[in-house]
Amino acid sequence: MFAVLATSARAQTPDDPAVTACKSTGLLALQEKSKDISDLVVDMESVAVRAETKVEDVHVKAAILGEAYTPAVARPERLIALSACSARRARCS
Repeated sequence: MFAVLATSARAQTPDDPAVTACKSTGLLALQEKSKDISDLVVDMESVAVRAETKVEDVHVKAAILGEAYTPAVARPERLIALSACSARRARCS
């Protein structure tokens, strides 16, 4: 079991760095399974970005939730991405 504590939220835009990073890493992960995937479309109307969250004892810089799809399969799927700090670092940058 884990706990998520959200202390703040911010508006999302297509050029939000957290959303851009989520899209990039999500696309790379999909391409590892299928080299034919060339793009990942994030539905910005469905995206929620939570900042400065904690999952158990891990400090999370941003949690991105929303829907995304590839152009070849236009059916949206749930997208969840976490940007966490390293446990070895004293603080997040």
